[in-house]
Amino acid sequence: MNNKPVFKIVIALLIFSFAQSDAISKDKPVKMGTTAASFLEIGVGSAAVGMGSAYTTMCEDLSAIYWNPSKLAHIRQIEGMFMHQPWLVDINFSFLGGALPLPGIGVVGLGVTMLNSGDIEETTLDFQDGTGSYYDCSDIALSLCFAREMTDNFSVGFAGKYITQRISTMKASALAIDMGVYVVTPFFARPDGNVKGMQIGMCISNYGGKMRMLGDDTYIAVDPDLNNGGNNELIEADYRTQAYNLPSVFRVGIAYDFFNTTHNRVTFAADALHPNNNYEYINTGLQYQLSMWDGLVLKLRGGYKTLFLEDSMQGLALGFGLKYRLRGMAGFRFDYAFSDMNELGKVSSYTLSLIF
Repeated sequence: MNNKPVFKIVIALLIFSFAQSDAISKDKPVKMGTTAASFLEIGVGSAAVGMGSAYTTMCEDLSAIYWNPSKLAHIRQIEGMFMHQPWLVDINFSFLGGALPLPGIGVVGLGVTMLNSGDIEETTLDFQDGTGSYYDCSDIALSLCFAREMTDNFSVGFAGKYITQRISTMKASALAIDMGVYVVTPFFARPDGNVKGMQIGMCISNYGGKMRMLGDDTYIAVDPDLNNGGNNELIEADYRTQAYNLPSVFRVGIAYDFFNTTHNRVTFAADALHPNNNYEYINTGLQYQLSMWDGLVLKLRGGYKTLFLEDSMQGLALGFGLKYRLRGMAGFRFDYAFSDMNELGKVSSYTLSLIF
């Protein structure tokens, strides 16, 4: 197969990606904590979390909707996924998705990412122990994805997103897109050992509009003339909230099998990330796959997140996965991951996938 057209496309996409990465970082110096919809920075899928979020190229399941939509093209059967991740301070983070292969066309995927704070007691300056009222915060991102294999070694994918946030009576929404590519290069290939060449994945995520909170909580009554009496002291006014960018990020990832036999496979992965709200950093991960009897597959994972990023609250991650073929359906997968958030605490993630 002639790989020249593929690599021309990859080079063009690289140039475009770096141009966009410059655009999303034009607000240097870095402004940490000044982007909206921070829940979009929480990784989807326990397999990815267990790999230290080095998953731009590794994506082997529906979490590709989040990490790199081009890898969705490699799903061969109808698949559904549900992830639940009890987050910090009693916040719940979840993902629900499905994918449908369309022979000769590509793969269509739908994913919903959800974060909810639960009930929060309202406090004010006058009632610092609580007013007796409660409110909550919720974030939702709906992604519609399409991916296609252009050749045996090259695939592309796109996802459109609708993002909404709500806190009390305040709401904000925005549209964004994700774009990704995946290519298997001939570099370091070992056909005699069933090892592909180095795999490369690239993705731009959350490239889109800004979000501005609007709602009843910004309506106030003011006295426009404090120095004189007799005027209306209850003039209606509205605090103008600022619009914030989405947390855009450009990822480049590599993956390579150290060896790949009938029963054993070891894969190393690394991602370099360029976000618009922080400095660049690297995620790394390692996966060992053991294929056992009757279609049972065990995967052990480990990784480290945010290498070379100062004052990071993230680091070591560990996890495992089980895949088993059932009679009447292709099978199911269960993945678990544990990540250390240092002073913030420990986080566990649980994912169940059904393959039909």
